[in-house]
Amino acid sequence: MPKASKVSRSAKQLAAGRIHTGVFPDGWGDEDTACADLIESLLLEKAHDLDIIMRRVKQSRSGSYYLDPASSIFPPKDLECALDLNRFDFAMIVSRENGRMIMKAEIP
Repeated sequence: MPKASKVSRSAKQLAAGRIHTGVFPDGWGDEDTACADLIESLLLEKAHDLDIIMRRVKQSRSGSYYLDPASSIFPPKDLECALDLNRFDFAMIVSRENGRMIMKAEIP
């Protein structure tokens, strides 16, 4: 089982109610849910199948756009980076500042 990433370590330090992900009514977001499921299994030290997680991401609505050569919405390289687990050892933390959502890297 891979070691916990910076994202899962950061998630463990946050209150559960502050971690947001999910599928939108139009089907967007399943790749986020797959990621959340992986992070949850790492946090709880439960077994997980990376092949299933990767397949869910590739078969998600976003993943389908990345894999469609006719689509110009997302570059295929983005999907490759998204599937490169533990590539970076930092988490992106979102906070509200002056009424705006701000995302910053939390670096160890």
